[in-house]
Amino acid sequence: MNTTELSPKGFRELTPSSQKIFNRMVEQISKLYQGFGYENIHTNAIEYLDVINGSDDTSKEIFSVGRAQSEFKKDDRVRALRFDLTKPFARYVIQNYNELAFPFKRFQIQQSWRGERPQKGRYREFFQADVDVVANENLPFFYDSEVLEISVKALEKLNLPKFTVRINNRKLVQGIFESYGINAASLPMYLRAVDKIEKIGKENVINDFLEIGELTKEKIEDLFEKVLDKKIALDQVDSFLEGLNLDNDLAIQGARELKQMANSLMQIELENGQIILDTSIIRGLDYYTGFVFETNLEGYESFGSILSGGRYENLIADLSNKKLPGVGASIGLSRLFAIMEEIGLEKYSISENSFLIANMEYNDINSLREIAYKIRDKNICEIYPDAVKLVKQIKFAEKKDYTKLVIIEENNTITLKNLESRDQENFANIDEFINSLN
Repeated sequence: MNTTELSPKGFRELTPSSQKIFNRMVEQISKLYQGFGYENIHTNAIEYLDVINGSDDTSKEIFSVGRAQSEFKKDDRVRALRFDLTKPFARYVIQNYNELAFPFKRFQIQQSWRGERPQKGRYREFFQADVDVVANENLPFFYDSEVLEISVKALEKLNLPKFTVRINNRKLVQGIFESYGINAASLPMYLRAVDKIEKIGKENVINDFLEIGELTKEKIEDLFEKVLDKKIALDQVDSFLEGLNLDNDLAIQGARELKQMANSLMQIELENGQIILDTSIIRGLDYYTGFVFETNLEGYESFGSILSGGRYENLIADLSNKKLPGVGASIGLSRLFAIMEEIGLEKYSISENSFLIANMEYNDINSLREIAYKIRDKNICEIYPDAVKLVKQIKFAEKKDYTKLVIIEENNTITLKNLESRDQENFANIDEFINSLN
């Protein structure tokens, strides 16, 4: 059997050296989130389908879950792998409502599953790093800018190419569509069409608008000329929105929120990125209600957005009568790692002291164990199991990315070989060597 056929497509496993870099990325992001006061949680991999399913197209990509030899009763609710981390988070908040302090700020780094077509940077099993804030009754817009700030700061810690965060407000676009005479039943179709501009191009989106059938070509062209697919610097947002001469209440509310966000986001100091208004950003998921954003890396736009999110007023209300508005951001870690691989993981390699203790014919294994315990107090250390040729042990150490080889000589002196520089140090005894590590 071909080894490429041993596991399903769209599911990735990393080699140990790659996993170290991935783990380091997770550690850096987690530390940053904790510094902003976000608390770490985990949610179930499996949820009830009627809890996580939406009215958008996501249901087509959800994996249902059952036993290979099903013995379920006919009235059993369908279970499924979570599609993202946001809807399970909403369920978590409702179930743990009395134990949580609001506004509740959480971060979560786990896998999600989607039955989409696998391609570069897009998998059926993938890791996400999410931050969300939910509050009782009212959530200050301060948190909209904070979740974006914390997320872009996380990106800047990872030594990535330049990135562009593109923000928008669904209320603005939805209100403008209403002012053009689009009815509520057709509105979701128009919003989903706008969301595909980058994938299929402006002309194809215009054709989609014509197929829906509520707008003339003249009105569609007017929409694009005045509003859609515009990219505006943050310091020009106020003048752009004023120039729209809005008369729809929802659009006016969206414009007011966008002005507030733009002014807030201009206070964030970025070393390697920029934030702009892009009126084509809608976000395909139907639970977003206001502020939304997506992010691309310069030169790697074909991979899609690496950081996305927005505000949702009604997501938790779908599961409870409580009013708990929220805002969240999600970094696509698996997609981001695929880009890092494309750049070259050597740029992200981690240099840390790690030791392999060589096993020579004259060594006593119990003595080697005692030395290993002392090294492991502050470092990674392994003993080679057999007394084989030293060259074989060195090859083993290099394959496992060990940086140092420890050789206990027959007279109990220590030779320490640096496997990166090929230099070596000599120590008169074990104590001298151990003290050098402190």
